[in-house]
Amino acid sequence: PWHNGFVLVAITVPLLTLLFGLIGLFWGLSKTLHNRLPAYLALHMLIPILARMFRVPAHDGVRLMLPVFFFLAAFAGLGADFTGRLLGRISERLNPLPGLALVLASALALFQIHPYELSYYNSIVGGPSGAWKNGFELTYWYDAFTPEVLAEINQKLPQNAEIQSANELSMPSMVVSQYQDEGRLRPDILLGGRQPNQFPYMWLLTHDSKANFFTRGLYVMKPWYESRPKQLGQARVLAARLRQR
Repeated sequence: PWHNGFVLVAITVPLLTLLFGLIGLFWGLSKTLHNRLPAYLALHMLIPILARMFRVPAHDGVRLMLPVFFFLAAFAGLGADFTGRLLGRISERLNPLPGLALVLASALALFQIHPYELSYYNSIVGGPSGAWKNGFELTYWYDAFTPEVLAEINQKLPQNAEIQSANELSMPSMVVSQYQDEGRLRPDILLGGRQPNQFPYMWLLTHDSKANFFTRGLYVMKPWYESRPKQLGQARVLAARLRQR
């Protein structure tokens, strides 16, 4: 939809950063007659968002809008500085407070979501689990295979286990092969092959844009293994199932 760029920015940025960014944007543009730098920054920040209002490929999330956040950070700094100078009129001790709050709030958000940074959504949409329930992607491309998850999989999978992808649209062969090359996944695990006397295990991502009837059917069944991290509101981000006849 035409508004997708505005919505994605609004729900994937920590609230305080977003608030100070808006303050900095309006304050900066109000000073355009004396300082054209804010207008220059705004031009670069808004073009990727405005371009998504037209018939262009949206692709996935904010990946193609990453330059927006560089300039949004600049406006957040301007907004924190402007707010600090306003508070400084009351007391000079309050001057650094907005900047400090901005950094601490972002650090807290990072601490709470780590290591699932790519699944971050703010409280406007109810965090990651709320965003997922409202139709946004919970995960993108096997970033949910954290070191802890890989360690559990290495421990639970039997020797020479065969792994199949539940959906060819999200087949992770290159990602999982790299895990094996790096020693993060056991070398005896067979990826994508077929062994005549063994039922395969199947990966299942919570990747709704590439789901089909088969994977949606698998999702509602009880999995052999699942990952429901507290950082994502206990939403199931990935699962594995033993395929049976």
